[in-house]
Amino acid sequence: MNLIGTILSEGGTPNTNEVHILLDQKIQKYSHVITPIEEGQLILRVYDLQERDPYATADALDLQRRLPRTVKALPGEEVPGRKSIAIAQPIAIVKDDGTVLEPVYVAKPEAPAFLLEDTKLINLVYGLPEKSDDSFPVGTEYFSGAPVRFKVNVLPRHILIVGTTGTGKSWLRGVILEQLHKLGVPQLIFDINREYVDAVKQLEGLILEPGRNLTISLASISIEIFAELVRRVLPTEWQQAIALWAFRLYLEEARTGWERGPERLVQLINEAGQRLSARDDSVAYTRTRVQTWLRSWRALIGSGYDWVDAFKKQRVIAVDCSNLGEWETELVVSSISRLLLNLRTRGLIPPFMLSLDEAHRFIPRGKTTATATILRDLIRRGRHVGISVCIITQYPDSIDTEILRIPNTKFIFAIEPGHLREMRALILDMPTELVNTLPTLPQGVCVLTGAREVIRRSLLLSVLSKRTTTHGGKTPDILSEIAEFYSEEK
Repeated sequence: MNLIGTILSEGGTPNTNEVHILLDQKIQKYSHVITPIEEGQLILRVYDLQERDPYATADALDLQRRLPRTVKALPGEEVPGRKSIAIAQPIAIVKDDGTVLEPVYVAKPEAPAFLLEDTKLINLVYGLPEKSDDSFPVGTEYFSGAPVRFKVNVLPRHILIVGTTGTGKSWLRGVILEQLHKLGVPQLIFDINREYVDAVKQLEGLILEPGRNLTISLASISIEIFAELVRRVLPTEWQQAIALWAFRLYLEEARTGWERGPERLVQLINEAGQRLSARDDSVAYTRTRVQTWLRSWRALIGSGYDWVDAFKKQRVIAVDCSNLGEWETELVVSSISRLLLNLRTRGLIPPFMLSLDEAHRFIPRGKTTATATILRDLIRRGRHVGISVCIITQYPDSIDTEILRIPNTKFIFAIEPGHLREMRALILDMPTELVNTLPTLPQGVCVLTGAREVIRRSLLLSVLSKRTTTHGGKTPDILSEIAEFYSEEK
């Protein structure tokens, strides 16, 4: 092993949270270090580096500036006292039999410190699986290059991907898309910004466009969603009540296997009005407004879609929502999610991963919407029936707090400094100094954290840099596109 220094005793260290190492050679931040203790080997992760020079004081440096260049006020390199120090966090103890323990024992002052370069030992420390038929790679540990893989069975415990625009969120989702496709795991992506359509096409998957080859049946819409929709169409609570009663009658008919579409709902408004003893003018107004509204959505509302057949024929499905408005997108996402949960619960479709980008739009913090209620139910119940939900957001302070915490696997890319408080609660096993570097993480690098059955300790992950499919989340090259447009005009 490569000897890099000696454990120091200073400033209350070593302790179970911090160890200082006097370095004999340069190492990089985030390096792993191993040092012997009586109980086995203590594994450390370097999170800061310091250069100490007792001669480079403010007075000495000021004096040096005033003197001629040929006169040296500071001593040369050969004078003792200058030190290079590594500040490290104890992350595990590995016993001689390979058992991994929490770092409950302290490093020994004056003990040698070695650079840990054994990737198998690093994987053991973090609890990462070795290569197998039921695992897939997502990248490597940032410094050591140790491969980072996941078992497919951890997927139903859900995934969270957080980061600002351009940090690598959609690239990572593309990596997961490809890797799961190799293993034959079905996936459905709600593609909000058309970032995955090309990749799904290249994997010979199915592209569904609401209003073209995909419609939503009225019976798949929850009564809560319908109530929110009619509040936007009908001005009074009485008119809304008539429409809701008619929708309940419609759902009762649909449950018997008799669904006749939007025109039938309009007809049932008359029956609802009679049951509620509503005035004729109120019924007529309600009927006219609902009919007009349904006609404006005639491309979207229809006979529905055969999802059982789709899952039998395809392993990758993208629902392209890029041309939909806000309410149309919510209707599509909530109705399909609700229907798929029902189908999976009944065993009519296989286990699968459902991916939702810009999740803060659908599960906002501090708001109780019908769409949020449906998606919360999907996330809570999905893990018990084999539905893995991949939640992607660039605004962790705008998404429901519980939804941030539920996923057992979390990828945290560079974030805005104002979002640090949200992230600290998710990565409690990292020193504050390391968490504070989150806003400066390079593109394609993230903190990987999660429950102990997924990963024993948070680590820095370099996401796989190669994909076989097209990346659809690139930032547009504005000047190149402008030049290309005007060159075509000529």
